[in-house]
Amino acid sequence: MANGSDFIRLQNNEIESLRVEFHAASVAFKNVSESDAAAQQQTEHLRRMYECGTKYYRCVENSLLDHDDLAGEDFDRWLHDRVGSALSVLNGLPKYYAHLRAHRERLGLPNGMFEPSPGVFRNMQSVLAACQNDDANKLKTRFLELNLPTTGFDQPFMPKPPAPKKTRWWLVPVYIIGILLLLVALAITSHYVSPWLFIPILIGVIILITIVGAFQLKNDDRLADKPFVELMGLALKKKFEFFTGPRSKP
Repeated sequence: MANGSDFIRLQNNEIESLRVEFHAASVAFKNVSESDAAAQQQTEHLRRMYECGTKYYRCVENSLLDHDDLAGEDFDRWLHDRVGSALSVLNGLPKYYAHLRAHRERLGLPNGMFEPSPGVFRNMQSVLAACQNDDANKLKTRFLELNLPTTGFDQPFMPKPPAPKKTRWWLVPVYIIGILLLLVALAITSHYVSPWLFIPILIGVIILITIVGAFQLKNDDRLADKPFVELMGLALKKKFEFFTGPRSKP
């Protein structure tokens, strides 16, 4: 899994890139519509604006289903960003579609052109209804006034982080047996080798046990994004507590 901050940044960058593209297309259409350009040219720019807007909205819509198994603070930060994006988009949609329809009529285009399909904004509406119900209710009223889809407002959905992996308790006796066997082996070895050779062997065994513990912590979703050196420190702490008992918090 990619680093949580990197994933959120990349997702935000993709949304922002499409928003900028949509804004540029909107400005281009505005400039053409305010000039003496032919109706065909204005229609082409209007269609371009609609296509860019659709890409932007769909990106935000799809992003609400993709949190890359983020958990903890990363998930909370991702959800905050995505709810903000959904609110921003939904706030602008009523004015945007009123704008599209007005120019569609002015240019003599078919009535069904540029109309949204049912459920097209469902993810954004559902997540907003679950996270910010007051804003969702106000927006639902505006959407109904313009005959825009409102399905998601009535189906609140709260994205959830993945459940943490269950600790494999059966590994505990395996570790204990392994450590006891190593201690026995070290006790026997200490009678046959010099202290200068025994000390490096002892240090090597401690490092080996720590590495195994760090890899076990790495399999825990809650610690998946921690640097390996930090995991080594946590593993050493756990091994120390095994012999001394956990310290109580003040």
